[in-house]
Amino acid sequence: MKHHKMYIPFYIAMLIVVLYTAVHQFIIGHRVGMVAMNDFMGIRFILFGLLKFLDIEGFAESFMQYDIVARKWKPYGYFFPILEIILWLAYLVDTQMHYRLTINIATVLLVGITSIGIFYALKAKKDIDCVCMGTKFPLPMSIINLIENIAMGAMAVFMLIWMGSMTMTQTPTTTNSPTQQTITTANCH
Repeated sequence: MKHHKMYIPFYIAMLIVVLYTAVHQFIIGHRVGMVAMNDFMGIRFILFGLLKFLDIEGFAESFMQYDIVARKWKPYGYFFPILEIILWLAYLVDTQMHYRLTINIATVLLVGITSIGIFYALKAKKDIDCVCMGTKFPLPMSIINLIENIAMGAMAVFMLIWMGSMTMTQTPTTTNSPTQQTITTANCH
C-alpha cells in the first residue's frame, strides 16, 4: 500500500478503540454483540471527533474537498465533529437503548454521507488527504478510509436489524399492576 507509514496514527487510534472495547466487555462480563458495537462506535466517535478540534478551521477546509454536504455548506465542516461527539454521548448515555433507533439512524446518515464523498474522491483518483483524524494526522485518501466508514455504517445497520428482530420476537407480557393484584387476591378468597 502506498504511504502505509502515514497510516500508523490511524492504526494506533483504531487499536485504542478495539482495546477499550475489549477491556470494557471483559469488565462488564459481555463478550460480543450490541454492547461491544456500542462501545466501539462511541469511542471511535469521541476519539476522532476530538482530534478534529485540534485544527477545526483546517478540518473544515479539508473536509470540503470530499464531503458532499461540506462542499455545498461550509458550516457543516465545523458541525461534523460536534455531531460525532453528540453520537458518542448518545451511545454512552443510552445504556437502556431507549433512543437507539434514532442514534443508529443518525450514525448511518452521518457515515453514509461521508462514505459517498470518499467513494467519489477515490473514483476520481483525487490526491487529497482524508481528515477523519483531523489535519494534525492527515491520511492519504484510500480504500481504508472508505472501508472504515462503511464498517461503521454496517454496524449501525446491524444494530437496527437486531433491534427490529428483537422487537418482533418478543411476546407481549402482562403487567402485574396493583389493581390486578387486588383483583387476583380478591378472586382467591
